[in-house]
Amino acid sequence: MDIAVLSNNNIKQQEIENKAKKYGFNIALKNQEPDIVFCIGGDGTILYAEEKFPSVPKITIKNEHHIGKRCIYTIEQIDDILSKLSQNKFKTKKNIKIKCLYKNQKITALNEIQIRNILPSYAIRFSIFAKQDNKIIFRKKNIIGDGCIFSTPFGSSAYFKSIGGKKFKNGFGIGLNNVFNKKKKIYYFDDDCIFECILDRGPCFLLHDNSKNIITLKTNEKIILEKEKNYFEEVHL
Repeated sequence: MDIAVLSNNNIKQQEIENKAKKYGFNIALKNQEPDIVFCIGGDGTILYAEEKFPSVPKITIKNEHHIGKRCIYTIEQIDDILSKLSQNKFKTKKNIKIKCLYKNQKITALNEIQIRNILPSYAIRFSIFAKQDNKIIFRKKNIIGDGCIFSTPFGSSAYFKSIGGKKFKNGFGIGLNNVFNKKKKIYYFDDDCIFECILDRGPCFLLHDNSKNIITLKTNEKIILEKEKNYFEEVHL
């Protein structure tokens, strides 16, 4: 089995790679897709790993001094993890992701996709529509504020929660970020819904997870969001 180890701590990464070799694992080359990815760090490492190796099963391990609410294991368990993995004693849990289409570009996210005002002192205006079974079930026009978040269940305990959302297990959540004259700011939908978000007055940023790939949207441009066909696969030992 070929594995990749991702960590922002080079010493810790080398240490894990050396241990893995003793259990019979091969370290994948830079241009090679691994069978399993070890994410050593915190929640940000998980997002980075999924962007780098989408849909390759991940073992999420919290390192010392990291915030790892979504990490299943700790670094102290590494020998037990490697032992069970070498015996194929593991299962994977599939977590849905969200897909965003903008012009000819496709963006996928594990936690969330959001539009965000560029200048903190300058509000944007946007409209959101949701369709289910080819029928419009949700319509909010000319919303004024800082932006909005389209969250997955996996990301519902992250930024989505910080703006007033609650953790959820299925479907998608939409959170309106610092909006004007709106009492209700959080909405939940089934995962077969398709969303359209139109920027009525911009510009704004289009962001996904903790990616550095940031797109600038202009006035009257739109994005389409829906469930991504591929999943984030989480290894359980």
